[in-house]
Amino acid sequence: GNEFGKSSFPKFDGKMPPMPPNRDADFVPSFGKGEPEYVNVLMKFKGKTYENVNFRLKGNSSLMQAWGSGTYKLPFRLGFDDMTNFNKKSGLHGFKKLSFSPGMSDKSLIREKTTADIFRQAGVYAPKTAFYKIYIDFGEGLKYCGIYTAVEVVEDTMIESQFKDVPQGNLYKPESNLTKFDKALFEKKNNKKQADWSDIEAFIKVLNDPNRTEKPKEWRIQLEKVFNMEHFIKWLAINTTLVNWDTYGAMSHNYYLYNSPTKKLTWIMI
Repeated sequence: GNEFGKSSFPKFDGKMPPMPPNRDADFVPSFGKGEPEYVNVLMKFKGKTYENVNFRLKGNSSLMQAWGSGTYKLPFRLGFDDMTNFNKKSGLHGFKKLSFSPGMSDKSLIREKTTADIFRQAGVYAPKTAFYKIYIDFGEGLKYCGIYTAVEVVEDTMIESQFKDVPQGNLYKPESNLTKFDKALFEKKNNKKQADWSDIEAFIKVLNDPNRTEKPKEWRIQLEKVFNMEHFIKWLAINTTLVNWDTYGAMSHNYYLYNSPTKKLTWIMI
């Protein structure tokens, strides 16, 4: 929706953006409506060429900042479902999707990887990551775009590798501060044919029950029946120590909720 290099989005200065007057409102920076469309590209990796790789831009603040400043180090995602020269079942080295983050406002370029490593070492579910040099041909030959962090996509490989649940419960990527249930704010990333949001709806109902203040002990018991509270508290402690503002608590995004059959509704950071 904005011409490249001419967006009015302000340069990030490390300070929190202003919150809306109604703090109960869902607030996520917006870069137009919907997700960018995938386009087919040719990809070269470790001496091999792959055709029909799906490419699209991704992100909110990171995309707006790069796009608005005319920076070619844009955050993006790759999909390998339509790619030639690969195994349809296993994808590219076991991946059917990968996300690539440019390290917005991080001159060290290590924060995203280090953060994910710290969470996993502490027993908190988080995607695995790796560094890659990225070159993109925008139409005038290859342009070196810098070091990116490749991030495992939760719904692609992470649930299977870290939870090992069979069958898998519902996985949601919310855009919600969890004060109310609105199906539109809880995008299902799997089990899409089953139009069932009852698990997340039950969680929201318990979380916002008046017993939270009227009968706190009873409220905690009911909440812990549907939500992995011990795991969430561990995530909250580490996330607060790391001073990560771009997630739940300041922004109502950048997290998943997975209803593990063995571990209840569980928080996943991204």
